[in-house]
Amino acid sequence: MQEALDELRELLGTNRLPLGDILILGARTRATELRDEQSDKARRLNRLADRIRNREGFDLDLAAAEEVRRTGWARPS
Repeated sequence: MQEALDELRELLGTNRLPLGDILILGARTRATELRDEQSDKARRLNRLADRIRNREGFDLDLAAAEEVRRTGWARPS
């Protein structure tokens, strides 16, 4: 954060920084990051739903799944 503020001070040519601008820019940047993360999550969920609807196979280790069921690492069905 300090590096970013120092860079902004240098670009503005002053030690005085407009707090409102910094807050608005930071909030907008974070909102964009969150939207991108949610969009990526939605794409992955849609792809999973498509795979289920299309009855596409999943790479499963049936022996490992049986081991988990047998040793009690998972709740019984």
